[in-house]
Amino acid sequence: MDGTSSPEKCSTLLDLNREEAVEKNNEEESSSVEDEDQQVTSSNNVRQYVRSNMPRLRWTPDLHLSFVRAVQRLGGPHRATPKMVLQMMNLKGLSIAHVKSHLQV
Repeated sequence: MDGTSSPEKCSTLLDLNREEAVEKNNEEESSSVEDEDQQVTSSNNVRQYVRSNMPRLRWTPDLHLSFVRAVQRLGGPHRATPKMVLQMMNLKGLSIAHVKSHLQV
């Protein structure tokens, strides 16, 4: 092994998140019962949770290693910007919001 993480391997892991998006669409189709629940709780002045449209990303060890290496190549966490990290990682399905969130951790 040459010490680099292959983008092909990581991108296939990211494609697994699309299954969650399909499940989310199926859940939205059966939300008529949930709409009734929202009307009940809206009378209590409780703000409803709004789920992001972006699929959730699981940071696998390989994906995290690719992230860490990109940050190191850019000069460390204080110099690396989310946009540059995203460009260095070059993975299909990874968004700048995913990188921003992971930089905070």
